[in-house]
Amino acid sequence: MQQNYILHSFDCLNTATAARLHDMGLCEGCPIKVVQKYPFHGPVIIENDHQRIGLRYTVFALLTEAKTLIPTTVWNEIISQVIEISPVFSM
Repeated sequence: MQQNYILHSFDCLNTATAARLHDMGLCEGCPIKVVQKYPFHGPVIIENDHQRIGLRYTVFALLTEAKTLIPTTVWNEIISQVIEISPVFSM
């Protein structure tokens, strides 16, 4: 299940989180390996230079530009159905 990713820009993180990740040896362009992903967008355990680090899913997704679990076509279909169902109120 181990997947390899490349870390992208740290600009999307707050300064404290970015600084802490830099202190732990992570940097832009750094290759990482996902050791474990917990369900329901829980923490993601990554490995870099034989060091394992737990990240929030949102931080992991921002750093790796990971795609959402719902494909765009399915998402667009859901949105179009919601728009068709929801009534329009005028005042």
